[in-house]
Amino acid sequence: MIKVKNQILEMFLRDNGHKYKVGTINNYIRAIECFLNFIQCDISNIAQKDIKNWRNFLVKDLKLAPRTVNMYLAAARTLLKYCQEECIIEKVVDVKRLKTSKTLPKPIPYTTLYKLQEAAKGNLRDRTIIETLFCTGVRVSELTKIKIQDIQWENRQIWIRDGKGSYDRFVLFTQKCEELIKQYLKTRKDNKEILFQRNYKGEKFTRHDIRYVLLNYSSSIGERVTPHMFRYTFGCLLYRKGATLQMLAKLLGHKNIDNVKIYQSCLTAKV
Repeated sequence: MIKVKNQILEMFLRDNGHKYKVGTINNYIRAIECFLNFIQCDISNIAQKDIKNWRNFLVKDLKLAPRTVNMYLAAARTLLKYCQEECIIEKVVDVKRLKTSKTLPKPIPYTTLYKLQEAAKGNLRDRTIIETLFCTGVRVSELTKIKIQDIQWENRQIWIRDGKGSYDRFVLFTQKCEELIKQYLKTRKDNKEILFQRNYKGEKFTRHDIRYVLLNYSSSIGERVTPHMFRYTFGCLLYRKGATLQMLAKLLGHKNIDNVKIYQSCLTAKV
């Protein structure tokens, strides 16, 4: 049965892998492997109760966040639809999303940001990562792909290549960030093109690596700070300083202005 499940995953990736970006397909692989490993029956005999049990497993045992659970469910739904198209199963069982409340993100208070910066000052790379996230508003996936050649020192801009939605843009950075990046680069003894490296071998960071770095520092100061909180804080500060939604959308890499309307709530949020 395990061999059959592996074959189904391989078929799905062969026929659908080209439709998704690398980050999305990696998430789908992780979700589908979890799904296939959990169900005890042949996939052709899958029933509604199997989906319900798996969803409960994601929530209660793995304790995944609601958005992550819904991503896993979406991956399973896509796989089952593919299996129906390939005549592996006769009918797709209903895979319902979790109902989630729309809670607003929280910006990082100045006091917390200062503590975080102080906690990381003994590690120049990590301190520079924190500063770059804070003053550019880039996504974590974008941060991990920044190349040294993407930095335009003369006007303090970074070219963000192939962002979400295959949307390229330039982001600005501060003099303080420039100083830290240059200091960090002086410590490097390699010719690798990626700006931030996970280790001396020149291996790239993953999004999870960056989250882990921030988790360590935020835990050390008794706070919880996620990478996205830097992005939200960046948007809030710009909006409070008079940036229009159009400007925010351009700097944050959103094609749809509706995606930045959330920043209108920043006028009442504490930073």
